[in-house]
Amino acid sequence: MKRKWISLLALLFVVGAGIGGIKIYQKAATEHQYGIIPKEAKKVDDYGRVQYTISVINEKGQTTFQTFTTIKQLKEGTVIDLFVRGNEVRKYDIITKNELPQRVKSVWPTKERKEEKEK
Repeated sequence: MKRKWISLLALLFVVGAGIGGIKIYQKAATEHQYGIIPKEAKKVDDYGRVQYTISVINEKGQTTFQTFTTIKQLKEGTVIDLFVRGNEVRKYDIITKNELPQRVKSVWPTKERKEEKEK
């Protein structure tokens, strides 16, 4: 009886360690890219999904373009944080400009920085 409990506890420990390892890998392999929703969007299908191709800035301050699809149209000017793994957007969060990392703020589009200073 005691051996069964030890075996069960060992199995639970191994499963827990495996799940924890997967979560750590996902966090390490995920790159954050930040962008602003533009006016134009491309409707993908009859189910209301919308596709955006936007200019993004990663945490290193490098710029590129990223395409992703949402189930709803986002408001123009919305700042988003894309979670990218393997050049594929896994999810996104809507954030404020204040939540941007400092390095991203320093290379944020000039027009946006001018508008913020005027406010």
